Formats: sequence, C-alpha cells, structure tokens
Amino acid sequence: MARAKKVNGGFDFADMMNFGKFGEMNFGKFGEGIAFPMIDAEKVMETQRRNFEVLTQANQICYEGVQAVAQRQAEIVRKSFEDYSRVMQEMAKPGDMEDRIARQADVAKDAYQASVANLRELTELSVKSNSEAAELLNKRVAEAFEEFRGILASAQR
Repeated sequence: MARAKKVNGGFDFADMMNFGKFGEMNFGKFGEGIAFPMIDAEKVMETQRRNFEVLTQANQICYEGVQAVAQRQAEIVRKSFEDYSRVMQEMAKPGDMEDRIARQADVAKDAYQASVANLRELTELSVKSNSEAAELLNKRVAEAFEEFRGILASAQR
C-alpha cells in the first residue's frame, strides 16, 4: 500500500487517521509552510471602537425615543382624565333625554378621534427614533465593511 505524501513540513495526513499514533503526531508542524497575512490589529481595534461608539449612539437615540413616548403617554393619560372629569360634569347637568344622548354620542366620537390621533402620534414618535437609530447603524455597517476591506487589502501586500 502506497504511503501518503507528507505535506506542511512533515505532517502526514495518513498518520492522522491512525489513531494508535495520535499521541506521536507533531501538530506544531501542521501550519508550517502556510503564509498568513499580517493584519494590523491596531486598525481592527480602531474599527471596533468606532462600531461600539455608533452602537452607543444608537442605543441613546432609542432610549430617548422611549422616554419621549412614555412622557407623551403620561400627558395623554393626564389629559384623558381631565376630559373625562369635564364630560362627567356636563353629563350631570339637567337636560332632556335627547340632548343627553346627543352629547354622549358627541363625547364618544371625540374620544374615539382623540384616541386614534394619540395612537398615530405615539407611533410616529417610535418610528422616528427607531429610524434614526437604524440609519446610524446601517451607515456604520457600510463603513465598517469598507474599513475591513482596506485592512485585508493592506495585509495581503
């Protein structure tokens, strides 16, 4: 039976399959003869630092967006209680049944329209902050790919 050719500075792949000789193998020679390009670790670290900075900025934008939504929700709840109190006072006023039913219908219609408007406003606030964060991250990802491309290109020279 023909013996396999030794490659990479004497590492014999056939010996690798002989589990009886596993302890005798010199794995240190496995990578000999393979040239790996030297990558500038400083440039990689700088790219990662910029990635982290942008991620921090994006998180700050999202956090501020959540704060704005929560603040606006609190304002909406406060105004809703004020409106409810005002409506209840109006409904307590004497009047004929038709006027009261008409006022109730108007109140229900106004409350529905206000709810839809508030929902739309809260949605727009959320979308705005999320879009800003996503745009920032997308821009950085594109920059990072170009930076890594440059790092790899300079390593191959």
